[in-house]
Order: sequence, then C-alpha cells, then structure tokens
Amino acid sequence: MRVALDVRPLQTENQYRGIGTYVRELLIQYLTKQREVVLFAWPEIPISLDPKYLNLCQIYEIPKPSDFPGMKYLGFRHDANNNLEAFKKLATAADLIHFTNVIDIQMGFPMVDLGVPRIATVHDITAVTHPQYCFYNSNFLKFATLKFLYSKIVQNHSALDGIITISQYTDNALHFNLKNSPPTRTVWNGISDRFVLPYASQVNEYRQRRRLPAKFILHVGTLLGVKNVEAILQATAPQCPWPFVFAGPYSKEDQLYLVKKFPHQQIVWMGYVDKEELPMLYAAAGLFAFPSLMEGFGLPLLEAMAVGTPVVCSNTSCLPEVAGNAAVMFDPHNLGDVRNALLGVMNDENLRMQMRTRGLERAQHMSWRRTADMTWMAYEAFLEEYQRRRSKKR
Repeated sequence: MRVALDVRPLQTENQYRGIGTYVRELLIQYLTKQREVVLFAWPEIPISLDPKYLNLCQIYEIPKPSDFPGMKYLGFRHDANNNLEAFKKLATAADLIHFTNVIDIQMGFPMVDLGVPRIATVHDITAVTHPQYCFYNSNFLKFATLKFLYSKIVQNHSALDGIITISQYTDNALHFNLKNSPPTRTVWNGISDRFVLPYASQVNEYRQRRRLPAKFILHVGTLLGVKNVEAILQATAPQCPWPFVFAGPYSKEDQLYLVKKFPHQQIVWMGYVDKEELPMLYAAAGLFAFPSLMEGFGLPLLEAMAVGTPVVCSNTSCLPEVAGNAAVMFDPHNLGDVRNALLGVMNDENLRMQMRTRGLERAQHMSWRRTADMTWMAYEAFLEEYQRRRSKKR
C-alpha cells in the first residue's frame, strides 16, 4: 500500500506545535520501516523537515490559495472546488490519501470520490465546541465569521472516507457535532525517542548553561486563550514561591500583556525552544504546569512525564484520559483549586517523587513507533472498507 501524506502543516506555524510533531514523526517512522509514502505540499514554501527525509520522497504540489487578504480563510474551499485536478493526479500515485490537519482553515480536501479513500486526522474541534477559547481577541464580525467557517469545515468531514482521532474525547466530540460521521478510529499520539530520563549531572549542567533557577514551574506552548496561563499566574499572585519559565511560540504582545498584568511574578521568557533541547528543559523543571481549558490530546504532559518531571494539569477535555493517575489535576476555572494543586506539589517532595515514578511508568507505553504502526493499521482497515463499499455499488 502506498500512502500520500499531507505535509502542508509543516509549511505553516503549525510546524512549531503538536500537529507539526505529529506529521513529522509519522513520516519518520514510515520511512524507517520502509513504508511506501509520497508527500503533497504547497509549492515554493519550505517544508520544516530534515532534507534527508525529504530526499527520500516524491513530492506532489497542490496549488496554494491566494495570499490576498482574507483569502486564507477560504483555503478549505479552494482545495474542495479548485484543486480537484491536482488531487486526481495525486490519487493515481497512491492507494490512500491522508490529510493530516483538516480543521485548518487554510487547507482542505476534495469533496468528491477520487477512486482512493480520503482519510483525515482530527486533532480537535475546539474552534466549533468552544470558539471563545480560540478567537478571544477577535472583534464580533471576525468571531462570527470564523465560528461559521469552522462549523462548515467540520460538517464537510462527512464527505471523508475515514477519520483518525487522537483521543477518545476528540472522537466523542466529533460524533456529537457531526451529523453523518464516516468510520473513525482513535490512535493516541506518541513520545519521541529523545524524551528519556537524563542523568542528574546533565540536568545540572543544562540549568547552569541556560541560567535557570534550581526549582521552577515550566509551561511549554502559547500563553493566552485556550492555554489559560493566566490561571497559574493569578492563582499564585502576587508572587509564586517558585519562578515560572515559559517556552514556546508565544507572541510578543501576549508576553507584554502578562508582564503588565502580573508585575511581581518571577518569569523567565525563553521563547521557542528547539525540539532537540526541549527534553532537557522539561527535565530541569521542578514541575510542569498545564492549565489548558481544552485539548485534543495534550502531548506536553507525556513529554514531561517521560523525563521524570511531575505534572500538574487541568481536569478538562482529554487531559484525564491522557494523564491517568500520573498527574495532580485541578479545575482550571477555580483559582483556589489551581493554587492548592500547585502549592501542594511544590511543598511535598515525597509527592513529587511518587508522581515522577507514576509519570515514567505512564510514558513508557507511548511511542511514535506504536502510533505509526496503529495508524498504518487504520489505513488498511479504511482501505478495505472503502473497497467493500465500492464493490457493492457496482
């Protein structure tokens, strides 16, 4: 079986987020096992992937929507209506096409049968279920427009031949909000082999080199909206006993907003941290805090656990499903609950050691190798079902 894999997320800002990790790791695992894979991407835009992997693949070009202001909001319509010939050409080179981020408004998929199954990964549908978390800084007109467009995108999912969801929570939300759902399979994300328990001497050397505090609370990712970082700052105001370290693709505007609102909190701003450095940053932290209001999976939880860092996180959406009994959880809407959870872990070394052990046990069952194998098995099941349906129509 030959699969066409959508790597367009590696050409957008998603390359720095969990979706980018998902696409990158799937492809690496497929190539490692010598699976037959071709790629499709937009022309003339760099793909955030090591050239040694790109050079192993044939790449098909899908025309990009216009960059004219506002046109990016119609990328999904452009793919559905204007790129049919490009997708038909792609279908001749593959037995199955995997769209890796169909909720992205900049990209979509053909709404008609191509002669091969069209499979998509749905990471989350927060833009539909809780748009206030995603478009919190939009004016009324933009908010209403985006809410309508994302609702339309999700309803278009019924035209697909199969859907992979990354958590049972996301799967349930999709079925609840989609009138006619195609077959779905849940395949959890994995953890990169880079995330392993380091030696204490390595962690100490890293802290010194990066000039990090001996104990600190780490958060990785964006800051506002659904990520809800204000909750951990507000809950421990005016000043937390441990400093905060924030890393990720957050904006300068969001950083300045938090600095102004919480002037007494000690915060180290690291910006985007390269994926090769990230495991050591997790390991250097005294605890990892994840106050998100809504997640499709919550990969940072497992990454922190894999290097032995205690995790404190929200009890919302899929996070209890992913964290299991290896994290201390709180209600992100209750600042007293957030404060008690953070201080409880900071002040109890024995608890941190127990969480460290549980986290390591939880993480050892997750790997991108397992995710890739189960995803390929899902392809085979979707292809078999697609061929069965087509044979009945003849």
